[in-house]
Amino acid sequence: PPGPPAEAETSPPRAPASAEMPHDAGAQAAPTGASSQQHAAQLAQITQQHALQTAQLKEQLDLSREDRERLARELKAMQGKHAQLIDEGKAMSRRVQTVEERMKAAMGEARKAEAQVADLERARDAAQGQAAKL
Repeated sequence: PPGPPAEAETSPPRAPASAEMPHDAGAQAAPTGASSQQHAAQLAQITQQHALQTAQLKEQLDLSREDRERLARELKAMQGKHAQLIDEGKAMSRRVQTVEERMKAAMGEARKAEAQVADLERARDAAQGQAAKL
């Protein structure tokens, strides 16, 4: 009668999958109590390190959030100052334009007054010339 393949007859019995491949490739699974204690100690150490790293990361995250909130407040304040400076600049520009317009008007009036003075001086000279003839 045909039996199982030849290699199955020569290969040793296999251990369960959980015993074949421990979680840590460098560690070897040993059924002894001392090994179990070492494993528990390693697990406790890893748990402690994880808790410490988690606390450090939480602290860094909190600091980052605080920095982000502070920077957001500073940005908002700077944007407000920027808008205020823009408004002040526009108001100053309007005042300068108003002063320039008044100055142009005053210069025009001054030119007209100078022209009137020149006309009056010519008229006076003409009148004095006519009075001298008489």
